Amino acid sequence: MQPHSIPYLRIFLGTVVPVLLYAVGGWYGLMMPGAILASAWSLLVLAFVYWRLRVWDSFSTVGAIYGAAELVTVIFTVNPDWYLYSPIVFGGCFGLFFLFSVAVRRPILRYFAEQAVGVEAFPEEIRASRHYMAAWDRTTCLWGLAYLLKAGVLGALLAYSSMDNFLIGRVGLGFPVVVGLIFFSYWYPRHYWESVFAPAPAE
Repeated sequence: MQPHSIPYLRIFLGTVVPVLLYAVGGWYGLMMPGAILASAWSLLVLAFVYWRLRVWDSFSTVGAIYGAAELVTVIFTVNPDWYLYSPIVFGGCFGLFFLFSVAVRRPILRYFAEQAVGVEAFPEEIRASRHYMAAWDRTTCLWGLAYLLKAGVLGALLAYSSMDNFLIGRVGLGFPVVVGLIFFSYWYPRHYWESVFAPAPAE
């Protein structure tokens, strides 16, 4: 994935706008409608993007699973507070899932990258070496640890701080973190492979 191909607008609409919708609902005493609309928003964004561009990728799949699970839980529990708990619960689950994929030697970022740009984009020399998996192991571990840390920080804010601080933290740990992780996932493997496979200096 090239930096210019990162769907900034889609990430912004899927992480920042839902929090604003939930906050507006709270200001007007419409907690349940606000929670339902905020949870459904990311699904609506994904549906619109697919309808207009016919674009669907691994990140969209993860986003759809997250949005659908959040929406279903809010509706079935009839508890708007679930919108507050969801990034903590799902963040912890995603973090453990990323780490588990590394433990079973199937780093999920490898499949995201191969699906995004095509496996042929990676030279056979690199794919055949242990350094190919090493780069994706480290990148996937970073995603897992980042999501676990995010869940921990949001849990602390929800338990010990104000609602406004929690919502600000949810926004701050949403869009910027995702974009940063995607940038790192693009930069690090290529940087690592270039350093490993750099030609030896002439004698």
